[in-house]
Amino acid sequence: MQVLKQSTAATILVGPVLDADGAAYTAAVIGDFNVTKNGSTAAMASAATATHDHNGMYLIALTTGNTDTLGRLDISMNKATYGMTNHRYEVLTANQFDALVTNGTVTPASIQSGLATSSGVTSAFAEIKGAGWSSGTDTLEEIADAIAAINVGSGTGARTVTVTVNDGTTALQNATVRMTSGAETYTALTNVSGVAVFNLDDATWVVSITRNGYSFAGTTLVVDGTETVTYSMSIVTINASSVNKVTGYWTVLDENGNAAASVVVTIKARQPTRTSSGVIHDAGERTATSNGAGLVQFTNMLPGWRYAVVANDEYVADFVVPADAVTSVELGSIVARLP
Repeated sequence: MQVLKQSTAATILVGPVLDADGAAYTAAVIGDFNVTKNGSTAAMASAATATHDHNGMYLIALTTGNTDTLGRLDISMNKATYGMTNHRYEVLTANQFDALVTNGTVTPASIQSGLATSSGVTSAFAEIKGAGWSSGTDTLEEIADAIAAINVGSGTGARTVTVTVNDGTTALQNATVRMTSGAETYTALTNVSGVAVFNLDDATWVVSITRNGYSFAGTTLVVDGTETVTYSMSIVTINASSVNKVTGYWTVLDENGNAAASVVVTIKARQPTRTSSGVIHDAGERTATSNGAGLVQFTNMLPGWRYAVVANDEYVADFVVPADAVTSVELGSIVARLP
C-alpha cells in the first residue's frame, strides 16, 4: 500500500482506464474520478487535475483538501461504461510520513512522535496515563508500563496497602509500582499525589518501582494489616559523553524484577549506520558495572550504531542506539543471563 502525507498536495499515477471493449480510454477528466476517505465517497476537489499520461494511465494532482483525512483513501472511476481498478492509499500524519519516507529512518522517537499525533491515539494515551501524559516526554516504554498496570491490576487481597512515591521531597506521578510475592505480581501507577493503592494478602512482598529518569534500589514489605509506606526514588545521574556522542544506560533487574547492583555488563560495537563513513571502530569489548540502584551506563556511544551485549564470552543480543539521541538515552530493554 502506498502512503500520502496528510493535508499535502501530491501527484499520483492511476489506471488504466478502459472502455467496454478493454481499450485504453484517454479522454477522462477529473470529474470522472471519485475519492473515498475512510468509506465516505465524494467527487474530487475542484482544484485537482487529471492528465492522461500513457496507455490509459492518468496523473492525478491531489490537493490538500483531498488528503486532509487520516486513514484509507481510495481513487475510483465514476464514469458509465468505463472502468478502472481502485487505487488505495494510506494517509499518514506528517511525522509518520517523514519518518518512513522523507527521512527514510525509523527510530523509536519518530514512531512515538507519529503515534502521538495520530487521530485518537493522544486521547487514548491520556486516558491510560492520566493528565500527566505528554507526547513530547513520555516514552513508549512508559506507555507499556501503564498498560501493564491496567492489565495486571492492584490485587484482591484483604489488606489495603497505600504506597507513596517521591523524589525525597516532591510526589512522583506515573511511577510504576510492582508488588511481588511468589507467583503473584500486582502493578499500579501512582496518581498526581504520588500514591498507588493495593489490596494484598498477608505475606512478605518484594517492592520494585520504576519511572523514567529515576532509580529505586528495591525493598521488601511485610504485610500483616493495613499498611501505609513511603518510598523515595533517586534522580538518575548520567555521565557526560564527548561531542556528537551519547551516554546509553539501563537499569539492571534481577530475576524478581528488583534493581541489581554490582552486575558487570559487557558490550561491543557491531555495525555503523548506513550513512557512516571515514570511521574504523575498535571491535573490542567494553564493560561497566551497575551501581546500587542497578544503573549501568556507557559513555561515548555513537547514535544510530548497532551494538551487542556479551555475557560469559557469548553473544546475547543486539541493540541500536537511537539515531536521534543527543546527550543521553535509555537503551532498549533486553533479557539476558548476566554473570
